[in-house]
Amino acid sequence: MNQFHSFLVDVKEKYSGKTAFRFQLNDEVFEKSYESFFEDVHTLAAAFHANGFKGNENIAVIGANSYEWIVSYFAIAISGNVTVPIDKDLPSERIIEMFADYRITAVVYDTELASTFCAIKGDIPATRSFLKIGNSVIEEWEEGYEAFLLTGIQSPMQFADPEDENKLSVLLSTSGTTGKSKGVMLSQKNLCLNAYATNGLTCPFDETMNPLPFHHSLAGIAIFMVLARGKAMCITTLRRFQKDLGVYRPTLLYAVPMILENYHKNIWEIAKKQDKLHEMKTLMETSNQLLGQGIDVRHKLFDQINALFGGRIRSILSGGAPISPEIVSDFRSWGIEITVGYGITEVSPVVSLNYWDNYDDSSVGLPLPGVEVTINNPDENGKGEICVAGDCVMSGYYNNPEATEDSLKNGVFFTGDIGMINERGFIIITGRKKNLIITSNGKNVSPEELELPILKLPYVHEAVVYQDKNEIAVQVYFKPESVDEKSKSTLAEQLRTDIQKINAQWVNYKRITKISTRDTEFEKTPSKKIKRDIFYTE
Repeated sequence: MNQFHSFLVDVKEKYSGKTAFRFQLNDEVFEKSYESFFEDVHTLAAAFHANGFKGNENIAVIGANSYEWIVSYFAIAISGNVTVPIDKDLPSERIIEMFADYRITAVVYDTELASTFCAIKGDIPATRSFLKIGNSVIEEWEEGYEAFLLTGIQSPMQFADPEDENKLSVLLSTSGTTGKSKGVMLSQKNLCLNAYATNGLTCPFDETMNPLPFHHSLAGIAIFMVLARGKAMCITTLRRFQKDLGVYRPTLLYAVPMILENYHKNIWEIAKKQDKLHEMKTLMETSNQLLGQGIDVRHKLFDQINALFGGRIRSILSGGAPISPEIVSDFRSWGIEITVGYGITEVSPVVSLNYWDNYDDSSVGLPLPGVEVTINNPDENGKGEICVAGDCVMSGYYNNPEATEDSLKNGVFFTGDIGMINERGFIIITGRKKNLIITSNGKNVSPEELELPILKLPYVHEAVVYQDKNEIAVQVYFKPESVDEKSKSTLAEQLRTDIQKINAQWVNYKRITKISTRDTEFEKTPSKKIKRDIFYTE
């Protein structure tokens, strides 16, 4: 079954007349209905067929978030070809490498990348079609997106169902914290079932805003999730994010923890500067007590905080990295529910969610319907490698049988994450298998566990615990504002004192014995996870 096509037919018929997308051109807001979106996807898919891309070709989509990006994503797949979303911020050398690895024969890109493709087109000889979104001058080696679209109107196509419902349709690149990224092979069935499984589990909403780059697996599935609910997605980018909050005034927001951490920090700093810390804490206590009695006055008490997000925000779905339970709790007190989940690109990507009416802030939620989560080889505390099975699991890594064999066994995906399932069924992640420190006496130590109390120190911005020969070491990046108030040497001495106190809570083999600091933030993946490969070699 061509499940993307069936999905679009389904939502078009269910939500006829409703707005599917809002976006801006030259500061003017435009809307696309579910019917218009369906027709645009249908027409572009026909255009690919009319221009010789009739199936099983890998076609890249690369550029800033846009309506055309979304149309291209769906059209490529339903035309029988393979959609390959690529990070627009990759260096040219890496784009060339990915085009070769993934055998890209066509690419849809925006005007900002025109100079990049002009420079590298000779290095990607397999790519025979360059489709540029935008109104800039079309060079002789390029094709204009709008003109290309017209060829689909002139040559309509029929949508045949693929013989194999598990056929590769979307090829996503992992952004692992160590090693080279891998191509994750997903089917239309994987993605559609994952989207439908989340239906009704998140807080009710009217309009959503998603600033995360669409090539990111969470941002991609968010499109499906919003369409499946018959709601409107307001298209924005990280660059325009804050401005667009006032334009679209969403009720649901997708975000990574870094965005929420910055807002949380700024809110408390403003309260401190205005000498309102005590007042804020008192209001939060009062609000929570009333909420416990069924009286919700949070939006009245904290309307200024809500205004920071456009004034109508009710829920934020956070993913891509861990987030502090304290931040989740504070936002809830202010009337904004943060839905924390757990996702992996290889699992389409959502594994679990804290449901809006059933949650545990210390966890990453309950498994989605149809998703089976088990713990492999648990220790005496129930901790082991988290494994996932179900129709959301990938078919493997593209042209990488060795990596596939290592991670996928009899349809079960071994995530590499270490965790446990508590008595209520919630998944708790405690670390990453790849990062585990094995001491000289054979004990396993999770660096993430040791990092948590260090990250709570008020002057610490980032910290990474790692193994240095036979020692457990930590490297710390101080908050810039803390360095402005105190010298770095003073903070370093304070850090040593505080780590000594923290060490007292650990058994001997978990204690940190080597401390260093750095002058810049740690390098991160596109999903804002710290790259740890600088601390060890394979």
